[in-house]
Amino acid sequence: MRVLLFLIIVGSLLTFSGCLDNRDDVFDSNDQLIEDLMVIDEFLADNDINAQTHITGFRYVVENQGSGRLAAGFDTVLIDMSFDRLTDGERVLEFNDDLLIVREQALAAVRFGLRLVEEGGSVTMYVPSGLAFGSQPQEPLDLPANANLIIDLDIKSVINAQRTIDDEIIDDFLESNDSIGQVLRHPSGLRYLLNESSSGTRPVVTDNVVVTYEGRLLNGTVFDEGEEVALPLLGVIEGWQIGLGLNGVGGKSTLFIPSNLAYGPNGLFGSIIGPDEILIFDIELVRIVE
Repeated sequence: MRVLLFLIIVGSLLTFSGCLDNRDDVFDSNDQLIEDLMVIDEFLADNDINAQTHITGFRYVVENQGSGRLAAGFDTVLIDMSFDRLTDGERVLEFNDDLLIVREQALAAVRFGLRLVEEGGSVTMYVPSGLAFGSQPQEPLDLPANANLIIDLDIKSVINAQRTIDDEIIDDFLESNDSIGQVLRHPSGLRYLLNESSSGTRPVVTDNVVVTYEGRLLNGTVFDEGEEVALPLLGVIEGWQIGLGLNGVGGKSTLFIPSNLAYGPNGLFGSIIGPDEILIFDIELVRIVE
């Protein structure tokens, strides 16, 4: 079995800063995105394909939703994957039954696509160039600059021993602190408490938000806090992206974030957040920036 902790040709190594990570690889210019989506929509219409639209812009068809675990964060995923050029349908990359990737370190389109279906599921994505290789030609794949792709993903298995360990640690913590209240569980493994539930608008991952927050370790040590801080959701750890979408503007939540949705096996360099650290955040969603 070929183990690829990250793909040189389909991934990028992430760097971290505070609660933020660098996600400038997600989009090229708006003009290019508009042009790409026009081409993709024309292709879908010509081929009578009824696709859904992801919030980042790519179109997709869920072939099979699956029924197992949902890949998230630093989960390792065993997949079948193929890349076809949209222009002529020519297959430029294919892996069958032997590709292990770390979701967090994959190409932007693949990261988002792995959120759409669970273990055993499959999805076809029609991807604008900015979520693929952007303006950079990929000569080994015979892809020109600004190439739109058809990406097929078939999720065979979601593997993360640390995720199981984190689940047990969080369960033990919540049992020992049963006065916390009714803690809910998201399919990604995130636990959350709606301290003040709000029916206001819920943010999506492409939004910019203003939040007041406090972050601490399980032992209660506060490592970060801020009041009415503006930030892009595309630039924060995945636990925040998921958790902030579970409550509306004006709502207050507590997030219990397993390490694979935070800083994973590396921790955060120069801070007290160590490898495989579980984090707790109290967050108030003040507003969504228009």
